Amino acid sequence: MAAKVEPNVIGKNALTFANELIDHPETLSQWISEVIDSDDDFSVDEQVALSEMRLKDPQTFMDQLFAEVKNVEM
Repeated sequence: MAAKVEPNVIGKNALTFANELIDHPETLSQWISEVIDSDDDFSVDEQVALSEMRLKDPQTFMDQLFAEVKNVEM
């Protein structure tokens, strides 16, 4: 799943979005909604994948995200 942030749609760039999530992981649900709203081409398949994600615990989500990023960096 990927979202393409369109700064001209929402007035923020991808780096701003990323920093907001890192600084305030408790806003994960609202953050996701805002990112999706900024993507002109968010597919139905991506919406289904998003609905299947377990997002009830933002800190667990962030821990898993950082673990994946760490694996990519190696």
